[in-house]
Amino acid sequence: MSYYRILHRTLLFLFCFLIAGPAAYATAMYDAASSGRLEITGIDYGAADPGLVFIEGFGIASPPFEDNLGNASSTSEGSSTVLSADPLDMIPGDSVEQSTHVFGEASLWGGTYSDMLTDGYITVFNDDPGSDITISFKFSYELTVDSSVMGPGEFAGAFADVSVFSDFDDYVDDFLESFSDFDLGISDGLITTGLIEVDFSLLIPAGFDDEVVVLMDADGVAAAIPEPATLALLAIALLSLLMYRTKTQSGGMRV
Repeated sequence: MSYYRILHRTLLFLFCFLIAGPAAYATAMYDAASSGRLEITGIDYGAADPGLVFIEGFGIASPPFEDNLGNASSTSEGSSTVLSADPLDMIPGDSVEQSTHVFGEASLWGGTYSDMLTDGYITVFNDDPGSDITISFKFSYELTVDSSVMGPGEFAGAFADVSVFSDFDDYVDDFLESFSDFDLGISDGLITTGLIEVDFSLLIPAGFDDEVVVLMDADGVAAAIPEPATLALLAIALLSLLMYRTKTQSGGMRV
């Protein structure tokens, strides 16, 4: 068998290997989720007129962001919902619930990134000019991240975080990550906070307003990049095929 025939078949093998990459090559994966519930547990009006106190809630789920290249795919979903008979007049027991979730995987020659963000708000208006009021809250949340890699040149990261704050105070600031890199020998795998509950209160001075804001986020990244040796072999095969085609077209060697 001629030298050029060997190189030609080597190139064909590499081409088939790359085309079959998604099925035959190991996959890098990320999975991240965050969920939370902000509930009003009590209202201390003091000497304030309850008719001059207003509590409103609303939620926003931002459009998901996804960017997939090559042999990669991802999904993103999120929600932020006010659970109240009247979101413009919330009472104890009412709440805002949020969740975010992203998942992605990449095979050889693939890369993916996705992000999902939600916002939740409970705003308190104390229109009584003569008395402060206090609103009590319970915030429950859970963060979960997972990442895995199975072959050289792969890495993946999953991230989830939550922040709860008002105009004057910070109540929750938690961040969780799972990072895996085959070449570095790192694989954090599945990590979770479990269910966490935090109780806090918000003092609203007479004639003022304040709000509690909940930000929940989940994002991830994964990529599968060929080893340098594979790229070098492909470059040699391409160059040899070019030489072979040049000789064939000029009436030289044929196979």
